[in-house]
Amino acid sequence: MTWISRARRPLVAGLLAMTLVGVGAACGGGSGDGDQDQTLRVGVPIRMLSVDPHGTAISDRSTLTLALHLFDPLVASDGGEITGRLAESWENVNDTTTRFTLRQGVTFHDGSPLTSADVKASLDRLFAASTALAPLFATIEEVKAPDEQTVEVITSRATGSLLTNLSMAYIGSKAQIESGEIESRPVGTGAFKLEDFRSGERAHMVANESYWDGAPKYERLEFQEISEDAARLTALRTGEIDVTYSLPPDQLSQVRGFDEVTVESGPSATFYVIWLNNARKPLDDPKVRQALWHAVDFSSIQENLFGESAVLAQAPVPQPVFGAAQLPGYTYDPQRARQLLAEAGYPNGFSTSIQWSANCCANIRPLVQSILSAWKEVGVNVEMQEKEAGQWLDDLLALDWDMNIQDGVVVTQDAEFVLGRLYTCAAKRLGYCNEEYDRVIADASEELDPQERQRKLQRAQEILWADAPGAWPFELTASAAWRDRVSGFGPPPTNVPDFRGVSLN
Repeated sequence: MTWISRARRPLVAGLLAMTLVGVGAACGGGSGDGDQDQTLRVGVPIRMLSVDPHGTAISDRSTLTLALHLFDPLVASDGGEITGRLAESWENVNDTTTRFTLRQGVTFHDGSPLTSADVKASLDRLFAASTALAPLFATIEEVKAPDEQTVEVITSRATGSLLTNLSMAYIGSKAQIESGEIESRPVGTGAFKLEDFRSGERAHMVANESYWDGAPKYERLEFQEISEDAARLTALRTGEIDVTYSLPPDQLSQVRGFDEVTVESGPSATFYVIWLNNARKPLDDPKVRQALWHAVDFSSIQENLFGESAVLAQAPVPQPVFGAAQLPGYTYDPQRARQLLAEAGYPNGFSTSIQWSANCCANIRPLVQSILSAWKEVGVNVEMQEKEAGQWLDDLLALDWDMNIQDGVVVTQDAEFVLGRLYTCAAKRLGYCNEEYDRVIADASEELDPQERQRKLQRAQEILWADAPGAWPFELTASAAWRDRVSGFGPPPTNVPDFRGVSLN
């Protein structure tokens, strides 16, 4: 379902707004005259870290957004549907070898031609890096470039998600990789060329008129980091930016009241999850974990805190994602929660703590308070620990926490992206280990038939849902807002917005 709101400004107010926008443009912001100004200005809600397509920040959504516009992968994935990008075609030579044929005539922003040597150098660099995406490429053993237009990817075993995973592998220039320039001044094959980048501040790009897939319909693309919600929405209202996304749920109605602004929301691949440290007592007991889920009325929380910005989750991955299961929810049943706690040896409850990043997430503090209030009713007392983002991440990876609440996104829109990276015994992300789960997800990973692979992914989710190593309360809806001069844009389901097909009126 999609929700749309549009309002028009009276003529006099419009003239006044144009005057204000003109002042903003003179100061380096603002939309200016829509008939002449061919710059799309985007308000980015999270920190912009890097333009390196293979660096440690590549799993960050802002870095992925910049990479999407500067580079191209071999293939793209949309909910499990694979389309060619730099690869014109591909074939399975056998279960462990996939051969790609590159498009003819593709050039980098500096005019140099794309060859298989660039692809091999890029993939080798990405696969060797210790990033959050590394598990996606764990089965890849070798990349070969037998001629200038051919690339072969060889895996240690059949890998059903290979093409989906390669959609996250952006291709840069071999010369830049060898010189190190790709880290800060990269040239790609993408729809836009990098003009200026300042981490934590801005990224300015110009249209690539020679783009192999057709030049963009406007001249400049400027990303401006505005992490404070009120400032970002004010910039949208006054015309200092043309578009923004990931709108705060409690301000959607306010944005709908903005003149000459369109607001849309719809399903997404983003979700909330409460991880429980399965390596610590009493959270090592499935009954305790199930009790915590039964103790909270997530339906009421969704209605009161999120409204249309979230729906109750039906699986550990959101419904728009390939392979998502549809499972019966944990009913709100405090009496059942108390019974399970008693059976686990905690009739009087216990004390623990929960942590989250200061940079996370929509309605995070009132959400945590609501959950903790429900847990207290069944005897579970929880200390709140909000942490600076860097410290939170360090503690998360070191398993130095009891409970952890965060949002996540299935950026490949394939269930294996989270199921295979986060919940296996080898992952060691939340102290959870179930050998049956590992067998099922490994089997799904090697399955090349899409329908059979989907069935196996759903079976893996059934195991997680029953074991409750965490709780998956909500799927978040995607939201975005843009001024009327913008067309061809919609809410990004993965929070990685694509402005390549936008036009300015």
